[in-house]
Amino acid sequence: MFTQSTPSKTTVSSNYQTYVPKKVREALQVKPSERLIWIVLGDTIDVRKEKSQEELIDKTLGIGKSMYEKHGGGEKWLKKERRKSWPQ
Repeated sequence: MFTQSTPSKTTVSSNYQTYVPKKVREALQVKPSERLIWIVLGDTIDVRKEKSQEELIDKTLGIGKSMYEKHGGGEKWLKKERRKSWPQ
C-alpha cells in the first residue's frame, strides 16, 4: 500500500473540478475514464479508485468453495437440497 508522507494539494476550479496529482495517479494506477469514489468522513475526503468487475470477481471467486467441500461437493449438496425441496 502506498502512503504519501507529504500531502498533495490541488485547487478547485470555478466549475468545482480538480485533478488527480501525478504521484497519486501513479500510486493508484489511475487511467483516463476510470472512476473514483469520493467519501466524506467528517471534515476529510477519502478518494478511492473504483474496483473493476474483474477485480470484484477475482475477490469473490471461490468464496463458497469451503461450503461445498464441507457438504461433499456441489453436486452432492444440490441433490440433497432438491430431495428436501422436491419430495417424490
